[in-house]
Amino acid sequence: MDQQEYWRMFHLVRGDVEAAIKCSGIYLTINRLAVADYDTAMRFNGHAEFWNVTKHGLQIGMFMAIGRAFDQRRDAYTIEDVVDQTIEHPGFFSKSALRERKREVSKIFGDQEDPPWLVEYIRDAWEPTRKELEALRTALEPHVLKFREVYEPIRNQYFAHRGRASQDVIDELFSKTAISEVADMLRFAYGLIGGIQQMANNATPPGKWSDGGYHRLFRVHEEKTESLVKSLP
Repeated sequence: MDQQEYWRMFHLVRGDVEAAIKCSGIYLTINRLAVADYDTAMRFNGHAEFWNVTKHGLQIGMFMAIGRAFDQRRDAYTIEDVVDQTIEHPGFFSKSALRERKREVSKIFGDQEDPPWLVEYIRDAWEPTRKELEALRTALEPHVLKFREVYEPIRNQYFAHRGRASQDVIDELFSKTAISEVADMLRFAYGLIGGIQQMANNATPPGKWSDGGYHRLFRVHEEKTESLVKSLP
């Protein structure tokens, strides 16, 4: 895999993780507002079919996006592929690769010499090894296992296909879910994606990555949903 395809894969998976967070944030906010405020609940009831379809669509979107990110298909890019290819290609995060990215964003082209700040920056930059990057696979594993155990069966048997399982079986599948687990999976995935971006842009090693902005992204869509609901007549 070359760098161009790596970053294409990276941004595709990033889009799936972000889509899952957005759907989750909007869905949970609608439910919270309906429970917390009687007048809001009555406004929802006045257009119940619309809001029921909206919530169902958000549920589908969330499960499908999580499925895309954590799926096991060999013909699709997933977050495991991002981690595997990151470990396989530490050179994508080398000093020379960092120098090229910094020159590009600083609009230093062709035969122009590196300015002193860039020479010093690259000299002191951290470079990853495969061994150091292997920790990413270890950290991802429990989230992948949780997806396979709990959320993949729901995606496959209820949302992606009209399975033949009884309602009791479907209810049992949903009984194993927890909002906090979904949040943990998405928080980790978004933090991982954000951390790899930090590693590429600033040579930031794992362990010093920021949280990836999960709460900021969730809050943006929570606030937008609240604003929309409160503006309803």
